[in-house]
Amino acid sequence: MQFAHILRIESGGYEITKDKDGYNGKKIPLERSNKICQLCRGTFNCVEDETHFLIDCPLYDNERSFFEEINRLNINFCNLDVKGKSLWLMTNEDHLILNKLREYLLKNFNKRTKELTSVNTKTKT
Repeated sequence: MQFAHILRIESGGYEITKDKDGYNGKKIPLERSNKICQLCRGTFNCVEDETHFLIDCPLYDNERSFFEEINRLNINFCNLDVKGKSLWLMTNEDHLILNKLREYLLKNFNKRTKELTSVNTKTKT
């Protein structure tokens, strides 16, 4: 159960914009404009995918402090590009790194839910 959050993001178990289900829970292709991260829309217009969530979205910049620890453990991490960092994190087998990643995912999915609720409330009023 320790790595359930990592498995959920790898398997698409967390709903991020690029994976949203359509009518009656069926997967439907979304237009690119509908895949844009709702939390940095208008600033970056980035597609919200796993890499954006893990590495790019500015909403989670403060929470990415664990990257500093990863850089100390693996000096090559800081030299990877964005996709490389995402892939390295999601395929890593080091328990310390996986625990940090699990904490990061749990904290940020909760933060994301709260922020999206706030954004949706503001748009409805």
